[in-house]
Amino acid sequence: MQVTGLLEILADHGGAMDVFDLDELTGYEFGTTLAVVKAAELLDFLDSPKNRVLLTTAGREYLHRTPETRKVFLAQKLLALPTMRWIVARLRESPDLEADGAELRSELAGHLPHAEPAAAQFRTIVAWGRTGRILRYDAARDRLHLVEQPAPGSA
Repeated sequence: MQVTGLLEILADHGGAMDVFDLDELTGYEFGTTLAVVKAAELLDFLDSPKNRVLLTTAGREYLHRTPETRKVFLAQKLLALPTMRWIVARLRESPDLEADGAELRSELAGHLPHAEPAAAQFRTIVAWGRTGRILRYDAARDRLHLVEQPAPGSA
């Protein structure tokens, strides 16, 4: 996950950097660096006032976790995002906990009409949902499936 690499770079540099200096270290195009910064900011892993990028307490906590517990922590953060909550609620409406990808993309376009194109939003949701073990996607059938999360304290 690109966010993890960015957080690791920040941690290696004391938890705070100028965004342009950070960009030089990532090897990404500047637009990609900004997108990853904004993604990490959505998850509350960092803050980006002006040209600074600052690791938050949640970002430090994420980095100190094992790879397995990072996924659980990430899932919690993702499930706090309104769009992910909407997708999860939408999938829970279905008896088989899944929905047609084309229908979801169409609904996303109405749900977030002024955001990036629905196909790009859908790809991002699928990627994050897979990483956090919240979602599975069957590309051959174009079906998105909810992976039920264990209750807190179980498993």
